[in-house]
Amino acid sequence: MKTRDKLFILFVFLAQVLAACGSAEPEAEPTIGPPALTPESVDPAAVVQRFFQAYNDGDIEAVLELVADDIKCRGHCYMTGKEEFQSFLQAGIDSGDQIEISDLRVSANKVTFNYKLYKSGSLSATGVDAVMEIDDDKIIYYEIR
Repeated sequence: MKTRDKLFILFVFLAQVLAACGSAEPEAEPTIGPPALTPESVDPAAVVQRFFQAYNDGDIEAVLELVADDIKCRGHCYMTGKEEFQSFLQAGIDSGDQIEISDLRVSANKVTFNYKLYKSGSLSATGVDAVMEIDDDKIIYYEIR
């Protein structure tokens, strides 16, 4: 067999190997951090932000749309259930309280954040690492620290 024939066979073999390698599906790259949200999933941080925006707007109905019927509030409050929670929130809204949140951190369905409470325009209280837990677009747990 001549060298030219051997090179031709080698070329055909390598072309087939390379073609086979190129047709395989690429491996998925590993992801770092929380899983990506699908269109059906809810961004827990967005729920928390909507809650406080509605609260600051004095819109108790919009606030309650974001709260589960069996919500639990702990820390500076201790209550269970939407009705008790509504009374707690309404008192703050009626007195003109405003809450500014910052440093939101999401881990699965829990959002941890810092807050500043303003009464009559003056800073009244600050809190670090308050927690809201979200399930099915609703706040099921709120811990005020």
